[in-house]
Amino acid sequence: MVKLWLIAGGSHTPTGLVLLDNGLFFDNGQYNHMADALINGHVDLGMPVNKDLAALSNPYDTWARTQIAATSGDRTPILWDTAFKSGKYYSYFGVLPALFMFVPFKLITGSDLSVGSAILILALINTILSMMVAVQIARLFSRSKSSCSLGAAMLISCAIFMGLQIMNLVPVRFFYQLPQTMARAFVLIAISCWVQSKLSGLNKAWLALGSLAMAMTLGCRPQFMLAAIVAIPLFWEEIRGLWLQGQTGIRGLVREVGVWACALVPVFLVFAPLLAYNKVRFGSYLDFGANYNLTGFDMPNSSLPYTQLFPMIFLYFLQPPVISALFPLLTKTPQFLPLWAPMQNSYGGYLTTIAPFALILFMMPKWRIRLRMHRVSSLCWFLGFYALVVFCFDVHVVGYDSRYLVDCGWALMLLFAMLFLSIDSERKTDESKNVVSVSETDCKEHLGAFTELSRVMIGLVTAGMALGVILNFFQLQAVEGTPLWWDVYSWFLFV
Repeated sequence: MVKLWLIAGGSHTPTGLVLLDNGLFFDNGQYNHMADALINGHVDLGMPVNKDLAALSNPYDTWARTQIAATSGDRTPILWDTAFKSGKYYSYFGVLPALFMFVPFKLITGSDLSVGSAILILALINTILSMMVAVQIARLFSRSKSSCSLGAAMLISCAIFMGLQIMNLVPVRFFYQLPQTMARAFVLIAISCWVQSKLSGLNKAWLALGSLAMAMTLGCRPQFMLAAIVAIPLFWEEIRGLWLQGQTGIRGLVREVGVWACALVPVFLVFAPLLAYNKVRFGSYLDFGANYNLTGFDMPNSSLPYTQLFPMIFLYFLQPPVISALFPLLTKTPQFLPLWAPMQNSYGGYLTTIAPFALILFMMPKWRIRLRMHRVSSLCWFLGFYALVVFCFDVHVVGYDSRYLVDCGWALMLLFAMLFLSIDSERKTDESKNVVSVSETDCKEHLGAFTELSRVMIGLVTAGMALGVILNFFQLQAVEGTPLWWDVYSWFLFV
């Protein structure tokens, strides 16, 4: 990963304002400007505003802004993908990446933190967390009935890493991914801590730490807060137990109140300053500023029809990759839609290119009994609900960009992990057919042989992972002219 990051440019990411084809300017240093604003005690970016832009009755009209950029006597740059309200520029991206990364770096070194360095830091953190959450899911799954194999735990760890798109995002050196990957990191921390709390008899410290991490997502990317619903199925048995215990007497009631305080107090402590920050900027506690974005369409006055969700589902998840006979072998996919929508380049769907091994999710009903037996069936339903709601929200607002799969892809990977562990646990019960006998190992317990169906499914998953590695490798060659592109292209000069 670090090698890929270095080849893509490392910490030498674009800085300053970049003139776009439409005459507007993209601000590569938006997070550094946000850090400067926080250090200096104000909430707007402090960027100069074109007087003709400020005079527009509807500054969000893209055509009007491009006309001003071409004809205005005021040559002050008009910014792109920046929130604009009451004559000032703001950032609608989450404030916590600035607060946790860019501000400390600026205070310690006096210099700006490069976006590339921030991307690598979060990529490494997400990599570690992908392994941690895989172990926790395996422990949660194995708390009853049977154990999962070490091989299954290792495989879901690799699968989650691939499904989080970490390798796809590292070479993309723009700040857009920072709030998403930080929010995802907090979600993975929260779920890991909550599982640890559950497995430790509802440990209050782990419970509070998980709630604190989940609350942090509000300051990164607010839609990730919906992930808090996984606490309902995860702790349902404990919630019922606390309720019954609270009715038995004062001691039970005090314990119930104490547990709920550990779960909720960290949320209020985080929410209070973040919502106040919204109030100061936009006049409302629940206004995060995304609706004031100066982008490629009139954000406050535009809305994609819900019928667009159906072709978008295909594009995001099921669009087959387009294979070419020439390097880089993987080319852009066609994106024909009934109506115009914001579109970025696509090289195939999530389930056909990025994580083809996850196609077995369509087989989940087959293993519903085993999921119920391991007491994770409700958790699967809630994860699926989260993924569906967040996906529909993102697509309805912003159209197509594979980066938005970061918002829901982690939930699909946890679904995959629990399904695969269910497949792995489906073993033959006839001891005479076991490939490992008790006498051949020091373990008191051992796993039986796979059933024929389980063996086939595990083979398909393994093949899907191999295919995903190949497709993702060639997808990284999509940007022509990079050092990595030239190195790999040299392998195919004989074609």
